[in-house]
Amino acid sequence: MPEESRSVDRVHPMGRTDIPEKGIFSTCSPARPNPVLATVARLHARRANVLEVTGLDAVDGSPVIDIKPYVPTQYPKGDVRIPAWMDGLMKGVGERQA
Repeated sequence: MPEESRSVDRVHPMGRTDIPEKGIFSTCSPARPNPVLATVARLHARRANVLEVTGLDAVDGSPVIDIKPYVPTQYPKGDVRIPAWMDGLMKGVGERQA
């Protein structure tokens, strides 16, 4: 993503102008000011220095800076709240993929 795209502070989620603009940090936009993020992925296989994972929240070709083991106490377990706009957006994405 070009650096000038990283100066954005509000976006329409998934480019959907029917959804009001949200703060960049409340979305999954790749235009974040700092491209570093943490995500949980499932390791399926390792071949030398190549890891096969699923669930990685990244754009193809994104650099991986560090890999850590999953520590359950560091991630929320219950009472995770999803904003109504995100819940609706994800239901719409699921319907289009079906």
